[in-house]
Amino acid sequence: MKFWRFKKKWIEAVLAFAMTAVLAGCAWQGTAISEEGGLLTKTQVEEDRKQAIQYVEDVHPFFELEEDQSEYKEAKKAYISQTQSGMTVWEFWGATAEYMSSLRDAHTRIQDPGGIKVLDIPASYENGKSYLWENGKRTGLYVEKVGGVDVEKIYEKIDKMIVAENAAAEEQNREKYLAVNTILKFCGAVSKNDQVEVEFSDGTKRIYSFMEVGRSTEEVTNNCFTEGDIFVVDFNTCEVDQKLEEIAVKLEEAVENGCTKVIIDVRGNPGGDSNACLRILEAMGMREPYYGSVIRFSKEAKEQGGVPIDHGIIETKGSTLMAKANEDVQLIVLSDHITFSSATMLCVWVRDGKLGKIVGEPSTNKPNSYGDILMFQLENSGLVMSVSYKKFTRPDSSNNEDMLVPDVQTSSEDAYDKAVELLNQQ
Repeated sequence: MKFWRFKKKWIEAVLAFAMTAVLAGCAWQGTAISEEGGLLTKTQVEEDRKQAIQYVEDVHPFFELEEDQSEYKEAKKAYISQTQSGMTVWEFWGATAEYMSSLRDAHTRIQDPGGIKVLDIPASYENGKSYLWENGKRTGLYVEKVGGVDVEKIYEKIDKMIVAENAAAEEQNREKYLAVNTILKFCGAVSKNDQVEVEFSDGTKRIYSFMEVGRSTEEVTNNCFTEGDIFVVDFNTCEVDQKLEEIAVKLEEAVENGCTKVIIDVRGNPGGDSNACLRILEAMGMREPYYGSVIRFSKEAKEQGGVPIDHGIIETKGSTLMAKANEDVQLIVLSDHITFSSATMLCVWVRDGKLGKIVGEPSTNKPNSYGDILMFQLENSGLVMSVSYKKFTRPDSSNNEDMLVPDVQTSSEDAYDKAVELLNQQ
């Protein structure tokens, strides 16, 4: 199980460009992008740029809620400046990705560029550097250059192009995207025959090859099992289906029959329907605190989201008053950097409602975050973009932290064993 978790985490992170979670169940199909093809005229570029800006500014709650919009305004200015001439769809995609990233909302993004490959370099990002791993251990060597480009320049491009809602997201982005071909191409890194030279801190140089990265066709499902007297929910996707109901019934029966230790594992869970999380809590005799929200009404939200009016905003406040723990159940939720959206919401419910403890890594999704998306396709390039029209505010309104830090921090790989250890101490 540990190895599968690691592979899932790594692939999910590499494909964060993509809209796997965002486009789940959606009929929108974006255009295929290649570095060489799809030339847009100056007029087509201007039309698509204006369309993208209009969609973002007409729909996103950011413009109604945030007083400091300076970063966005600078990004918009740069976007307009960069798109004053004809260019390839690839180039336009890059400029649009940087523009949309400025909102710091991981639900608001441009489609996957396609053709993603990653270098087979084993490295982890720590304290501002990407350290090489060998024989399962971190070495003292760190990356200085990739394809002849200084690593700091690559980090800067990653920070601009890949959305980061908090510090955990920025660190993860730098770790994963340092090896991604799309980023390296935009930085001007030199590759030959799908191979790139990497220079390390001791002056040595090594050649690494790109690997194709594809989306797994394996069905992602939820499961449950017991380990000793611990009931474990392997919660991989927030989906309300028959499988989830079967798990909930088993959990309910276990608690009724005296089970007092439960682990809910949302490592690698990209989110989905928050009602799935509610069903799991309900099965343990718990009740979640109330998440607040801000909905921005617009013509687009009325057409796609089914809201009743086409302008204005409405806000509901969160509250912890309705939360109810089960004093007979010791609950631990496992999280990591890939835990996202509704799965992060579960962690926030557990934290703010004092329902249990969280073990693992901080989520890269803010506890107060934008979400619920509308889909748009740009007329000339065919690029598909998603834009949030809601903001979700945590039950404990006094807590404005950007990052949900676990009660016990461990690596994703060690979180399960740590949770078992903690529960067995009780």
